[in-house]
Amino acid sequence: MRILALYGSTRKGGNSELLADIIVDGLHCTKIHLMDQTIQPIRDQRHDPKGFMPVHDDHPRLVREMLSHDIVCNTDLLVRNVGDHEKLYRPLVYVLRGPHL
Repeated sequence: MRILALYGSTRKGGNSELLADIIVDGLHCTKIHLMDQTIQPIRDQRHDPKGFMPVHDDHPRLVREMLSHDIVCNTDLLVRNVGDHEKLYRPLVYVLRGPHL
């Protein structure tokens, strides 16, 4: 079983990462810190005469990673707010998996 842990926190070594590391301790797990990725906002260009322009960021690689794993867990703990990297990443998950997540 392939497990992917996505660290959404804006802080390395914080509570979210510590909790996730406890959960996946002893398991073979791929770990990705979203703050280390280049993630551009999704721009709605459906009505643009030129259509969608190519975006050069890490979304395609993140999508491949997600689809190649059996379990994908996002580890950001929501206490008061969500970090910017998490905000950019969530629309991608919504588009891939739908609103039922």
